[in-house]
Amino acid sequence: MASGKFTFTPASATTFFTPSGVVLTIKSPYTTLAATTFTTTGTGTYAGLTLTAGDFVGIASGGRLFFEAISASGSVLAGFGQPSNITSTSGNTEALQNGGTFAAAAGSGNFAAISPRYTINNPGAQTGTFGLIWGAVVETALNGMAVNLIDVGTTTSTIFSGYTSKFKVDNSGNTGFAGTLYFNTAYSTSSMSAPANGIIRMANAAGNNFTRLIFGSNDTGAPGLVKSGTDLLLQLGDGSDGGRFLLPMGTGTGEAPAIGTANVNTTAVGNVGAGTDDLMTYSHPANSLSAVGKGVRITAWGTAANNANAKTVTLAYGATTLVSTALTISQAGTWSITAIVIATGGSTQEAFATLNQGGAATLVDVERTTPGETLTGAVTIKCTGTATTTNDIVQEGLVVEMLN
Repeated sequence: MASGKFTFTPASATTFFTPSGVVLTIKSPYTTLAATTFTTTGTGTYAGLTLTAGDFVGIASGGRLFFEAISASGSVLAGFGQPSNITSTSGNTEALQNGGTFAAAAGSGNFAAISPRYTINNPGAQTGTFGLIWGAVVETALNGMAVNLIDVGTTTSTIFSGYTSKFKVDNSGNTGFAGTLYFNTAYSTSSMSAPANGIIRMANAAGNNFTRLIFGSNDTGAPGLVKSGTDLLLQLGDGSDGGRFLLPMGTGTGEAPAIGTANVNTTAVGNVGAGTDDLMTYSHPANSLSAVGKGVRITAWGTAANNANAKTVTLAYGATTLVSTALTISQAGTWSITAIVIATGGSTQEAFATLNQGGAATLVDVERTTPGETLTGAVTIKCTGTATTTNDIVQEGLVVEMLN
């Protein structure tokens, strides 16, 4: 058939078959075809084809149907739409349906239900934006209708029956998904999930561990939370020690570092016989005072027997005696020691300690020292008691707090 324009009025539906297998069915009332051309290669090209209500273009077995732009200058290259408003008040309506069954035998075939493919090759500078898939909804009057901009999932029947949503974005931008969010497309890196309402879980790819949550850059310029067994540690973004938890000072603008309790011991320990005995000890871990200004507060307390035996209580930080005081004898009483040690360098510290004794006669001893402990190693904090008879001196408690 030669190129040109023809008009006819069939009495009933008329069908044309092209060599490519495309079927063009024209039903009454008639449809006008303009510049219709059938090439010798079996490709059918139809320019200016207009279909009225009830007309359709079908595809015979093995055929394919393409919509292409005649010119690249138009604002809409190809489109689908309905001629009038969709006014159904019940049932289900699908404006454009694409479906079928993928039932390949054993092999390695791939299938894409929708496959937009474009090459971006701009010969000049551009300020525009290319969007592979864009969509928009004009919301004139919803009247209670829910609007999802995208909703994908699985079904046992159709999108209206047996459907389970897996990823959804509504018209407010709220986004929901079922499953686990991985931070790469191979599902082999850190992940986030919500195993129950009100619970957010972060894990590694295996789902059995978690290393560090960084608030900022992956270096010393940002703090991070680190999982250590059943505890959380505060470290810097690169995993090194540093950073502080700050708390507001009342309703003012000031902030103060949180004080953390490193050790609590309330198992009473007394001296044994004559001489000096260790009472309570605590090994302060290496690098606990890793920067100038970091410190430790030590609180110790106990009782003294009511007898005439000489009694001396000593608190030491490593090899340095912070305070050593002879208690008042021949009275039942209590004693307490409070000491603070502040790092002034990698192996230098500033410290003071106060011993108080209560009873019929009170006693106060205040001492300042400058320990020289190497802080890259563990430092032993220890109370000792020097006396004559067992339990002349009893230590009732020891608390060590970090001033970070």
